[in-house]
Amino acid sequence: MTVDALQQDLALVERNVRHAGRPVLVVWAVLTAATLISWWLGDGHGATAVAGVLVIVTGFAKVALIGDHFMELRSAPPQLRFAFFGWCTLVPGILLGIYLVRR
Repeated sequence: MTVDALQQDLALVERNVRHAGRPVLVVWAVLTAATLISWWLGDGHGATAVAGVLVIVTGFAKVALIGDHFMELRSAPPQLRFAFFGWCTLVPGILLGIYLVRR
């Protein structure tokens, strides 16, 4: 390994360490707020079809956020990102269809 390659690797590690703290707090706050909202909606505070739809959508939005941030899909190959976000779109669509038809 050359000195230049080592310096580039160290610069990349330093940049990632500086960047790591801020988004975690933002993602954590968004996930916490989404959890509280879906809990409030699902706990009998307006048990309507809209509340059910919002709980399902909120749940899968949280899945997408966790996958993108904590599973580091931001830097994954495009095919994997496409498959994951396709799944995060297709499955709630099917669940919403079943939920609204059976209601």
